[in-house]
Parts: sequence; structure tokens; C-alpha cells
Amino acid sequence: MLLRHAAVADAAVVPVPDPVGLWAPKAYVVPTADHPAGPGTAQGILERVRAQLPPEKWVRVIEFVPSLPRTTSGKVRRAELRERVAGGVEHRIDVREPHGG
Repeated sequence: MLLRHAAVADAAVVPVPDPVGLWAPKAYVVPTADHPAGPGTAQGILERVRAQLPPEKWVRVIEFVPSLPRTTSGKVRRAELRERVAGGVEHRIDVREPHGG
């Protein structure tokens, strides 16, 4: 899904704890050369996700990184991403729907 966006050269999504103690999808995104990392790019990616996935699968946080950690066989090291302390440029946009009640 994310890899189909024109601004995304590479991406991986992992669950991370959110402020209320639940899990939220976080995307680590390697931007393409012609789409700089920034709030506008993050918003465009999130709008596409919202248009094509149900709300429970929406990415809640995007962190732009220069590359993704990979094994020697080319698989993304998701465990390393889950443990990573945000060291890239993070653009957090909360896309949760407000709860009625």
C-alpha cells in the first residue's frame, strides 16, 4: 500500500505503543529523491492510507528515515525498527477518529 505512493521509495510498518497504552501502526518511510521528507509529504501519504484502508489499519505515525535495516537476504529487520529510538525526522499526524459518547 505505502510503496504505491509516489513519495515512497521504501517503507515498513510496525506496531508501537501509543499514549493510551494500545498499539498503533507506525510507518518508517524512505522518501523518494523528488519528494522531500516533511509534513506535506506525510499528510499526502496518510490521506492515501485513509482512502484505501479501514480505520483500524491506518498508519498513525510516519518517521522518515534514510534507509531501512535489512538482513543479508534483504528482509526488513522489523524487530530493530520496533526497538529504534526515533532518530529520524518524525512527522506525527494523529488520524484517529474522535469517539462519540
